[in-house]
Amino acid sequence: MKTISLITCCYNSEKTIERSLLSIQKGIIDIDEHVIIDGKSTDETIQRIKLISSDKKILIKSEKDNGIYHALNKGIRLCNSDWVGVLHSDDEFDADFNVKNIISNLSHDVNFIYGNISMFKNGKLFRVWKPGLFSKIKLYSGWMPPHPTVFIRSDFLKDIGFYNEKYLISSDYEFLVRCMMHKDFNPRYYNKNFVKMYMGGASTSGFKSEIKKMKEDFKICQNYFQFPYIITFLKKIRKLNQFKL
Repeated sequence: MKTISLITCCYNSEKTIERSLLSIQKGIIDIDEHVIIDGKSTDETIQRIKLISSDKKILIKSEKDNGIYHALNKGIRLCNSDWVGVLHSDDEFDADFNVKNIISNLSHDVNFIYGNISMFKNGKLFRVWKPGLFSKIKLYSGWMPPHPTVFIRSDFLKDIGFYNEKYLISSDYEFLVRCMMHKDFNPRYYNKNFVKMYMGGASTSGFKSEIKKMKEDFKICQNYFQFPYIITFLKKIRKLNQFKL
């Protein structure tokens, strides 16, 4: 049976961490290890985690870090399972998402899975991201799978390496580009909702954040693509049909 590790990074998340943890307990997602990386919260985040989760599967590491991608890298180093995924501290898994069932039925050469994500703002459905099947054409036109829905086989993750911590907002994009460009990349897409995301995270927190994200996206595109201006622009345009008007 294939084992699954989940990483959750948090900092002063007392208002949202309960929702995330309960989505694991109440849902049908079946994980073998939950690594929680806390940035030395000054509120009641740790107390709430311990109150909700007394499971031996949970490992909590609380110390200061240098941002979410530094924290994710610490989490990756602590994982000991065949597959690794991420659940942000203000998101939750869909009640019908069963990652263990999906992964147990994969052929051995598949090393990356992803699905759909629904996004909420002020309690209302704001955006639905259905990425569809991967293709090289999509990659070179600004496409990426929803990072919060991704689970990666551990041996493939070792080849890809860690998140690039010099990018404070778009390191997930750079990480996914590396995955998609790898010669052994073999993904599976599932046309079902994996995650409910609540707007207000590092990449969804306002105009200034959006400008900074675009600048980082452009630098990443410069490193990997021949026409970085075009791909950065297309990456933004792709989002337009996801919004629920």
